[in-house]
Amino acid sequence: MKKLALETTAPFQGLPELVAFDEGLFAKEGLEIEWVDREQGVEKMLRTDITDPRSVDPFASHGRMLEQGKADMYNACEWGNYCRVQDTSKGSRQLGRRAIVAYSALVVAPDSPVFTPQQLANRTIGVPFYFGTHYIALHMLEGFLPRDMIRLCSAPNGSRHRLDALLKGEVDATTLTEPHVTLAEKKGCRIVCSAFFHGTEVASDRLDADTYAAFNRAVREAVRRINADKKA
Repeated sequence: MKKLALETTAPFQGLPELVAFDEGLFAKEGLEIEWVDREQGVEKMLRTDITDPRSVDPFASHGRMLEQGKADMYNACEWGNYCRVQDTSKGSRQLGRRAIVAYSALVVAPDSPVFTPQQLANRTIGVPFYFGTHYIALHMLEGFLPRDMIRLCSAPNGSRHRLDALLKGEVDATTLTEPHVTLAEKKGCRIVCSAFFHGTEVASDRLDADTYAAFNRAVREAVRRINADKKA
């Protein structure tokens, strides 16, 4: 068995990998998967005073274990990964797009006066810098507002933390992924706009072509099973 250390992933961005692991598809391809917790010890703080991504570490979560030599590969938002492979100390590179397309919504609180994207001009929007939910906020809003009127601040990765901050009134809006988009709606929040985004897989130079091919075969079979029985 070839051992492959992967950084932990969440269902909204890594469901095929989780299914492949749980249903023994990696093992069938001769891969022994070790999950390395990228969230251990990560501080989850809202910082409304930090408005520039250059003030934070792109490896605060995604890529953290790979940069420490404890993981061989991770998946994260495509745009954030361009920054990570640029700044890597381990010679990491993007290998290909991950199997899942992620969905995100820009959400406001139930009592917010905001109903359209234009009304978010100069309002505080909490995003996790270098994550897909950072870049998708810019992609969605730049069709409605000039860049200098889009006011982002540093919020924790993990939608539950940002939803809590929104409901506490600490930010005017935030981006969420499922299942927290649905949870936010159940709590009375409003979706202002939404969009989809890609992710990519990043690996260290320890990952060889044959191992990556085996990984992809397992993931493709997981995708086939997911599409055949989505309720599962």
